[in-house]
Formats: sequence, structure tokens, C-alpha cells
Amino acid sequence: MRAECESLTCCAEWRELEKTLIPNREDVKENTRKMKSDYATVASHVRPLAWVFETKYLFFTLPDSLALMPLGIALFQWGFLTGNWSRAAHWKTALFGYVLGLPLVIFSTWYGVVHTPNLEAMLRYMETVPVPWVSLCYPFQRIFLVMAHIAVLILIYKSGVLQGLIHSLERVGQMAFTNYIMQSVICTLFFFGYGLNQFAELQYYQIYVVAAAICILQLVVSPLWLRHFYFGPLEWLWRSLTYWHFPPMKR
Repeated sequence: MRAECESLTCCAEWRELEKTLIPNREDVKENTRKMKSDYATVASHVRPLAWVFETKYLFFTLPDSLALMPLGIALFQWGFLTGNWSRAAHWKTALFGYVLGLPLVIFSTWYGVVHTPNLEAMLRYMETVPVPWVSLCYPFQRIFLVMAHIAVLILIYKSGVLQGLIHSLERVGQMAFTNYIMQSVICTLFFFGYGLNQFAELQYYQIYVVAAAICILQLVVSPLWLRHFYFGPLEWLWRSLTYWHFPPMKR
């Protein structure tokens, strides 16, 4: 009896894991139906999932962030992020990052397309490959490429070209909190059923078009807003809560 109860418990736990991380086709259909429904249905479906990922799975994501924070602090202290390195040093960083990072991206992408092109193949792969060593490419390729991207951006900034774009990016950064929440609001209204209902309607590559459109929108709106106001609306609210007084908003 005890063994049977343990088996039933394991089955129930696996079913919950399956619905959350590796849904079958019926789960996908049901999830899509809920996400294309009214606000109350979407909220009641998303909130428990968000709670699980922000509590139960926090242990799996927190170490990654904590490990990268010292790297960012070190790069700031060493002068890389502040642009204090020479142009030659930034060029070398960009070259080094792309030469090492891009081949890793190409290889890991090719490997994924060949061995795990869909959910069924991924499950078979998990059962037959006890240690997916190829996944070790990701931590290295992202650090190499991020370093290279940052080096290129700093070189562009130092060169004096694309100053209009740089100015817009600076304004987007000044309104980072507002723009972050704005992205969430726009995407919920675009994809979910109580908005334009585009959930599960787009191909993967088309989502990049949506992301690019949102970025362009914020590059336009942020400078216009800060032309008339000192802060973004949420930045003003956060500053007010921090210092317990209302700073001037309008220029």
C-alpha cells in the first residue's frame, strides 16, 4: 500500500511538472485557450505559474544572477564598462569575443536542431544522454558575445557617430523602469485574448518583428517624454517613495 501511495504521489508530481515545463499537445491547447480568453481567465491561469517560477524555481535561477554580478562589478571597476580602456583594448575584446563566441553559438544551434528539433526528441534525448555536455557552451558563448557587443557599443560611442541613436538609448536608460513595465503592458495587450489576441498566432521569427517595433517605439517616446519631464512616471513614483517627498516632475 505504501509503495502504491508513493507511486501515485510521484505520478501526481510528474503531472504537475509536465504541465509546467513540458506540456503535451492537450495541455498546449488548453493553455492557448486560456491565454486567448478574457482578463480574469488569463490572470487566474498566469498567477499560479508566476508564483511557482518566482518561488519554487528561484533556487535554479538565483545562482546564475549572483555569479554574473561579480563579473559586472569587476568589469566596472577595471574600467571596461566605463570606457576607460583604450580603443585597441576594446577592439581586441570585440575580436576575441566574436571569434570564440560565434562558433559556440553556431555549434550549439546546429546540435539542437539535429538532436532536439521538437519536444518528443528533447524528451528522448533527456532519457538517453545523462549529462548534456553541449549545454556547457551557453555560459561561455553568452559571456564572450556580451563582452564583444559591449566593446563595439563603446567604440561606437567614442567614435562620435550615431549620436542621435546614442542619445535615444540614453533616454531609454533613464526611463528603464517605466520602459520595462511598458513592454509588459504592450505585450499583454498585443498577445492576450483581452487585447489583439495574437497568442500562438505568430511564427517564431515574427516575434522578433514585434520586439523590434516595441524597441523603436521606446526609442522615440523616451526622448520626447524627457524633453518635457525630469523623470519617467514610474521613476518619479519610485523616487518619491524612496525620499518621502514629491520631486518636481515637469521641466
